[in-house]
Amino acid sequence: MPQFLNKKRIMEAMEKEGVEAVVATTPENILYVSDAPLQGGAVLPREKNIDPFVVTWVAYVDKFVDSNSWIKDAKYCGTFFFEYFPENKLIPLEQKMREQVAPIQKEVENWWKLQRGGIEGVPGVWEKIVEGLKERGLEKGTIGIEEKGITVSGFQSLQKKLPLAKFKFADKIFNYARMIKTPYELELFRKGTPIVERGIKAACEIVKEGVTEQEILNEFKRAVVSEGAGVNYNLIVAVGHRSVGPTTCAGLDHSAKIEKGDMLRFNPSISWKNYYFHMGRTAVLGTPKDSKLKPYYKAILAGENAELAAIRPGVKACDIYEVCVKAVREAGIPHYRRHMTGHALGIAPTYDQPIIAFNDETVLEEGMVFNLEPNYFELGLGGLQLEDTLVVTKNGYELFTTTSRDLWQL
Repeated sequence: MPQFLNKKRIMEAMEKEGVEAVVATTPENILYVSDAPLQGGAVLPREKNIDPFVVTWVAYVDKFVDSNSWIKDAKYCGTFFFEYFPENKLIPLEQKMREQVAPIQKEVENWWKLQRGGIEGVPGVWEKIVEGLKERGLEKGTIGIEEKGITVSGFQSLQKKLPLAKFKFADKIFNYARMIKTPYELELFRKGTPIVERGIKAACEIVKEGVTEQEILNEFKRAVVSEGAGVNYNLIVAVGHRSVGPTTCAGLDHSAKIEKGDMLRFNPSISWKNYYFHMGRTAVLGTPKDSKLKPYYKAILAGENAELAAIRPGVKACDIYEVCVKAVREAGIPHYRRHMTGHALGIAPTYDQPIIAFNDETVLEEGMVFNLEPNYFELGLGGLQLEDTLVVTKNGYELFTTTSRDLWQL
């Protein structure tokens, strides 16, 4: 059975859009469909008696077999050589790789010869997708293509090789399916989100006057990596006025040293078990330098509390947004404005749908996961971060973050 794929929901969307199969083209949706962290494509037919398949590069065979994907048909392209001698003893992973690669060994060698000779016609991802669709009798069907992961030339190639097929863009099919998380995803959130929190707590433990932003960042990395997590490009750990930068992260100068009264903004993202997690907190070393910090933080906390009180199935995302903005203004930031006060979260490193914003009328449903973030940024003060992860439940919500939502005083 699939772990990530909400099969019932994606089938509903496919039927509504009138497609007979969908093709995932981005790594996150290939993983979503197949449970395997691959690049290439994954094809999911609507009819339950037609088998799905994945297409990837030969060099990804270890990722496919190690994932224990529920999809059994993998088609490979590209060239990569695994030498094999019968006298060698193989561990189970190697044996599975051998079972996958052996049947296509002659093809791989032929592709290599063609490549070395500069001859066109070496099969790639799209050729293999066409091959799989034809094997399943779908060459005349209506096929949904996730547009984010296909090039113009790739799309044109599919049209040329399947002239009787009809193609539709299918991003919204995947977006709709991913809105409601599977039990496996929810369990990942319960275990993965606290890893971020423990990383932030570990970083705070080394904070004292004179410690650099880089040292704080390094301690966060050490803590989460020690738990088996990966660190992402979007590691926002910023000191003082530097915290006002919305994307203050890797690649910038982190030599700034924290002083008494400085604030610290944490909004780091991690990966764990092929999934992404992030949340946020604001801390201050001693008594804040700026007298506005505490009352302003209390105001955004009031905004999040208002959001939490309003979260339940049947409420529109835009209504949650309005409740939050009103509460923050009434609690002490009368000029408060923000483009959004939360977003759905899921298998991608970026936002999922819906967004808690003034123009998103999506109705909340049980099983949706959100990060609420009524943050406030003021030049000359800094960025106030409060971000919590929750799932919408039958009667309200369940928080996955466990640490105090108050301003952390160090």
